Amino acid sequence: MKRQPLPATAPHTSMSIPGITMSSHRHGRRYDCPKAFLWAFALYFIAIMPILRADRYYVDDMGRALTGYLGWSGDGRPLANVFMEVFNLGTPLTDISPLPQIVSIAILAALAVSVARYFRINGTILPALVFAPMVIGPFFLENLSYKFDALTMTLAVFLALVTVLKTRADLTGALLGILGLVASLSLYQPAFNVFLVFTTIQLVYLQRQDAPVPVWAGLLVMRVAQALAALILYKPLAASSIKGAYSARHSQLAPFSDLPAVVGRNVLLFWDYVTAALTSIWGRTLLIWIAAAIIIALGFSIRYIMRHWAGRPAWQRLLMVVAALGIVPALVMTCWGPMLALLHPVLLPRTMIGFGALAAGASLLIVLALPAHLPPRWQAGIAAVPLLGLVLFSHVYGNTLKLQKDLEDSLARQISDDLAVIAAERELRQFTMIGHAARPAVARNNMKKYPLLGVLVPVHLKDEWGWPVDQLQHFGLTVTMAKEPERPELIKHVCHDDAQPIVRRGSYRVYVADDLAVVVLGEAKCEAP
Repeated sequence: MKRQPLPATAPHTSMSIPGITMSSHRHGRRYDCPKAFLWAFALYFIAIMPILRADRYYVDDMGRALTGYLGWSGDGRPLANVFMEVFNLGTPLTDISPLPQIVSIAILAALAVSVARYFRINGTILPALVFAPMVIGPFFLENLSYKFDALTMTLAVFLALVTVLKTRADLTGALLGILGLVASLSLYQPAFNVFLVFTTIQLVYLQRQDAPVPVWAGLLVMRVAQALAALILYKPLAASSIKGAYSARHSQLAPFSDLPAVVGRNVLLFWDYVTAALTSIWGRTLLIWIAAAIIIALGFSIRYIMRHWAGRPAWQRLLMVVAALGIVPALVMTCWGPMLALLHPVLLPRTMIGFGALAAGASLLIVLALPAHLPPRWQAGIAAVPLLGLVLFSHVYGNTLKLQKDLEDSLARQISDDLAVIAAERELRQFTMIGHAARPAVARNNMKKYPLLGVLVPVHLKDEWGWPVDQLQHFGLTVTMAKEPERPELIKHVCHDDAQPIVRRGSYRVYVADDLAVVVLGEAKCEAP
C-alpha cells in the first residue's frame, strides 16, 4: 500500500531527531545556546545558593571528610569510585566543595539547553524554566546537598538523558546508548529512570509531530533493547561489587512469581510517599501540573490515532492503540523504573530522581501543547507556574539545613569537650548515645508548612545510627563509640536505678559507670532498652 503523505505540522523550520527529520516551528528565532545556558545556570545557582551557604556535611560526607574513603563501589556504584578518585586527583578524598555542586549545576544547565534544542523549545529563559523541576525539584535537592556525591549523581543523570537526546536509531547509536546507561547505573542507579521517563516523552513528542508509525515504533524498540541490555550487563557488575547488609537488602529483587504483586505494591508505595511529602500549596500545584501533562500526553496520542487511522495497515493501527492505552501507565511507572521490582526499595528523596524527570517532562509537554503563535513571554509565564514554589522551597530547605547544622555543631563540640574532660579524669573506654538532638525552633516552624523537611534535613546526633561518632569526631572526639551488640549491655551497666549524671546540660546529660559513659540527649531517659 502506498504510504499517504504526512500532514505538514509546520513548514517554517527543519528539525532533526534520531531516526527522523521533519518540520516544526515555535517562533523561528535563532536559538542562542550561550544565553540559554547562562540563564539556566543563574537560575539553578540562585535556587541552590542556600544549600551552599549552609555548608553542611550531609550524612556520608562526614565520614568522607574525615578519612577520605571512597566506598561507593560497595553500593553497586564502582564508576563513582573511579570518577571521584580521578576528579579529586587521587585518594584520600579531600573536601573541595562547593566545586562539585557548582559543576553539577553547570552540567544540569547544559542539559536544560540540550532538552530545549531537541524538543525545539526556543527562547533564552524557557529552557531553564522547562527543566527546572528536574534540577530544583523537592527531591533532587537532597542529591545536590552531598558535597562528595552530588557530581557523580548528576553525571548519572547526564548520561541517562544524553542517551535519549543524542544516540541515533542505528547500530552505533544503540551500542553507545547501552554503554551510557551501564555507566549511568554504575554512577547512581536511580538516574536510570530519567532515561525511561524521557523515552516515554520522546514517544509522545514523535506522535505530536506526526512521525510515521514505523519510526516511533522502531525507536521505542531500540530504547527498550538498550534498557534491557544495560540492565543485563550491569547485574553481574553490581553483584560482584555490592557489599554490606544495607546494600544487599535494598538491592534484592522480587522472585519472578511475586513480581506483579511487588510491582503493584511499590507503585502505591512510591506515589503515597510523594503525595504525603507534597502537601502544601506548592506541592499540590506540582502534582496538578504533572496530572495536566499526563492528560496532554494522552490527548496527543488520541489525536495521532485520529489523524493516522485511515488507510493504515492493521499492525500499525494496533501499535497506535497500544501506545495510547500505555501512555498513562508508562508515565506513572517509568519514574520509578527498576526500583518497582525491589523487595525493599529505599524510600528517600535522593532515590526519587525519576519524579523530577517526570515533572520536567510535564513542563515540556505543557509548553509543547501551547499554541505556536503564543508570544514567548506568555510561554515563559506558563512554564514558570511551578517555579516560585520550587525556589521558595529550596531556600527554606537550605536555611533549615543551616539551622540544624549550627545547632548540632554546637552540641557536638560541647559533648566532645565534656567527654574529653571525663576521659582525662578517668579511663573512659567506650560511650554510647540515647535520644536525639532537638530541632531548632525556626526549623520546627518550617516543617509545619513543609513536612518533607523532616526527611531532607537529617538529625546526625541520634541513637542507633552510624553517624553520631563522625559528627563528634569533627570536634575532637577520641573515645570509642559502642556498636551492636555491645551497646545494650553498656546502657544496662551504666543506666541502673541509682544512676546520676556527672554532667548536666540543657540539651543533654552524661552518665558514667567505671570506664563506660552514656550521653542522653533531650528528653530521653537513661534506661536500658
